[in-house]
Amino acid sequence: MKSQFQSWEDAMSMNEVKCLIQLQHLNIVKLKEVIRSSYTNELYLIFELLQSDLHELIKKKRKSSDRFTEDEVKAPECVLKSRSYNYKVDIFAVGCIMAELFTLQPLFPGEDAIDQFKVLIKILGTPKDSKWSDFSRLFKRISNKMQDLPNYKKKDLQEIITEASPEAVEIIERMLTYNPNDRPSAEELMLDPYFEEIHNQYLGIDKKSKISQALHKKPRTNQNTFESMKITENGIRIMTMQEGNEREREGSTSNEDKMYYDQGQDEKQMILNQQKSQPY
Repeated sequence: MKSQFQSWEDAMSMNEVKCLIQLQHLNIVKLKEVIRSSYTNELYLIFELLQSDLHELIKKKRKSSDRFTEDEVKAPECVLKSRSYNYKVDIFAVGCIMAELFTLQPLFPGEDAIDQFKVLIKILGTPKDSKWSDFSRLFKRISNKMQDLPNYKKKDLQEIITEASPEAVEIIERMLTYNPNDRPSAEELMLDPYFEEIHNQYLGIDKKSKISQALHKKPRTNQNTFESMKITENGIRIMTMQEGNEREREGSTSNEDKMYYDQGQDEKQMILNQQKSQPY
């Protein structure tokens, strides 16, 4: 990773690392090992080898060479060049991606900001100030290029995303709202019955979690060492490795490290057992 991490604790505080360890699912790439160099402060994430990424899989299924672009999943406030936005733009993007997983086509394709906005309002309907108070102010930023604002009614997404169940469409509709304040948070989405089969896996890593304790166990290090955390079906294993000494990396952990390895083992195995028992 391009960012540098001054300590093991900094590296382990990354939400990406914590979530990838916690969420064990057939459709989520598995994080196999985390390595930090104490000499360069660089962090390396080692994942399972996949035959292709999600975009390549979609491209093969729809037999198209079109490349994915960020414009296709831009939230309305970004399309209208808002200078102030938050994480809710990502919620809108997730809704776009979820729809594309069903249709194998982008929901809001567009050549530029103007074209993108026209596609948005044709499907989601023309925004109203009563539901999105920032709309008129933001629309002025593109009004010189789009003088007329057609009055479209919102389309039924079920008729567009025909491959999805009513429950899936309902989730997508909650994410694809004009007003960012009306979009649910990721935590709220995870509590929806649509994601019931993975509720038990979504435990939330906090300070009381055994996995969290293992994550923040600092390996013994000095200059020119590598701090390593391996994630296996049996738990979390933390160790150190001297540069050029591969055998130390494969050796057993100290009694103290082994304690944290065992702490994470039962909780991790419970999650893995839940995964194996669930139908996909």
